[in-house]
Amino acid sequence: MRRHSISNTTSTPAPRRPHVRLGLLSAGLVTLIWALPAAAAVPPVPTQGSPACGAAVGGKCYVGSSFSISTSSPGAHHFKICRSNDVTGWGGCSFQMSANTGSTYTVSGSNLPSDGFRRAYYWSACDSANACTGWADNPEVYVYRDAGGPSAPGNTQVACAHVAGGTCWVQGNFTVSVNAATDALSGVDGYQICRSHNSSGGFAGCDFNMTLAGGTSYTVSGSHLPSDGFRRAYWFRAKDRVGNWGAWNSPKYVQVDRYAPTASASGASPTWGSGATATISAADTTGGASANSGLQHVRYRWNAALNGACTNGTVTSSGATLTAPEGDNRLYVCARDRVGRVSHWNGQYRVDTTPPSAPGNTTVACTYSTTAPSECWVTGNFTASAT
Repeated sequence: MRRHSISNTTSTPAPRRPHVRLGLLSAGLVTLIWALPAAAAVPPVPTQGSPACGAAVGGKCYVGSSFSISTSSPGAHHFKICRSNDVTGWGGCSFQMSANTGSTYTVSGSNLPSDGFRRAYYWSACDSANACTGWADNPEVYVYRDAGGPSAPGNTQVACAHVAGGTCWVQGNFTVSVNAATDALSGVDGYQICRSHNSSGGFAGCDFNMTLAGGTSYTVSGSHLPSDGFRRAYWFRAKDRVGNWGAWNSPKYVQVDRYAPTASASGASPTWGSGATATISAADTTGGASANSGLQHVRYRWNAALNGACTNGTVTSSGATLTAPEGDNRLYVCARDRVGRVSHWNGQYRVDTTPPSAPGNTTVACTYSTTAPSECWVTGNFTASAT
């Protein structure tokens, strides 16, 4: 057993008494006999209970702002507990934390080791007369302190469809993610992921926890999405395995565009005419202008459908006027907003500006005819026809 010395005063065990002491006293005809109680036996050396580690990493027991440690010794009346100073190697019993405690002790404050060091903790068992065992050191119990939180995670990342004025626009549900935080001692245990309330601009803080035990990514949906016309901030911070929180990261401000734009053209009709024009109309204001990301482009094409993403055809703008070509035509128009929502429209335009050709010569079933002059004689009603 290693030698220990402690800095504060400890009690000295009382001298041991014989198990029984008899006394005789004669007083006339009366003889008195008394017996003193036997002294209690010193209990066995206590066990070195394992501390309640916040994290066990590489064989090291890490704790945070406090921890409990327990022991046992059959028949013990009470216990003493001491600690070493901060050490990197072996540490002896240098400071007695309590001379009279139960079998469980909560270590906190100045009795904790400093960051980067460890401390040893030792128990002694005592009887009711305060006769105590030596300090138990088999095995020696060492505890390491992790007082600082992890690093801040990377900036919050979102797959934005459009970014404007520091706001990330998306269509609906989206995923926030970060590059992992680091913790050199007990390690990172998880992440607090939170959001702000609805904000029309400027700073927005952490107002509602989406999870206190998340990973480096989280799918945002339902009530965690911002309302129409507003944005929300999404934050991360990491917690280590002993419960220390790190710093907040830089958030991402996100707004949702839930509405497709509108697209159409004037002048469509199934009726033939000598000419027709179409005026393009497109907007992205459903639900209010502030709830939309704005038009990205408007496109059209005659007599051939546009693709679903509105990425082919001729680029135009709302208010542009088109002249329908000759014939039975169909105009296709689409509009796409900045988050990729699309609307389509089509209409019929019939234009005929060419007069018909002259019909063939008139023919009649003549009863009698002459060639000079050309005359056709009939007896009454007749039918005239032409090709």
